[in-house]
Amino acid sequence: FRDAYARQWNVNYQRSLGTNYMAEVAYVGSQGRQMVIKVDINQARPVVGVSDANANRPFIGLAPAVRGLSQSQSIGKVNYNGLLLKFQRRFANNFSFLNSYTLGKSMDYASDNEAGITNNQDLEYNWGPSDYDVRHTLSSSWIYELPWARAHFYGGWQLGGILYLRAGLPLTVTHTQGVASTGTGNRPNQICDARLDNPTIDRWFDLSCFAPITEPTGTYGDTRRGSIRGPGSFNIDASLIKNTRFGGVETEFRIEAFN
Repeated sequence: FRDAYARQWNVNYQRSLGTNYMAEVAYVGSQGRQMVIKVDINQARPVVGVSDANANRPFIGLAPAVRGLSQSQSIGKVNYNGLLLKFQRRFANNFSFLNSYTLGKSMDYASDNEAGITNNQDLEYNWGPSDYDVRHTLSSSWIYELPWARAHFYGGWQLGGILYLRAGLPLTVTHTQGVASTGTGNRPNQICDARLDNPTIDRWFDLSCFAPITEPTGTYGDTRRGSIRGPGSFNIDASLIKNTRFGGVETEFRIEAFN
């Protein structure tokens, strides 16, 4: 067993555009190696024609009553690559904004080291998008101070807003029929891209793109982990702020609305 370690690197480029604007582009990468994952060392190998999962367990002769035997191993890995874009305007002429976009990708064997691995004989079968992988993220914030009657007590009004858009998290399609010779779960075969142009809560992906496994004893389906995506999120926060000075005391009255 070895300690986990990480490598991280990044490069970014900033450039001023005129007096008030700045653009930035950045690449961020990281790798985690020797990460802890839980492996069932008593899981049988898949054998076509064998329907008893206990027949081929590695320790069945030593301990016939033992089924699953979990062991923490330092064999996990995780990769992340991200492209970050930013465009901002510094506060000038009563107005400022900050826009940022991230295109990211995180991959691993298991995002939860307590979850275990579906096919312990082939780690690559579980390689896929991390459970927390968000491919696209966009955020935009802005502030505008109304120049109207700024020097009077009835002035001092400010408008603000934050927009946040995020793509969905990965989902894995599973098969009700497990692998009989291993006693594990299974996935179907995927024969096409399951994304729909207009998904609904009742039909989020194309069911016809998945075919059941016809050989149930020793065959794993080829559907990849995290091959479809769940719904994204949309959030907007708007605010109206009134700043008023009474002598040496400043007060702020705020109204906020958000979905």
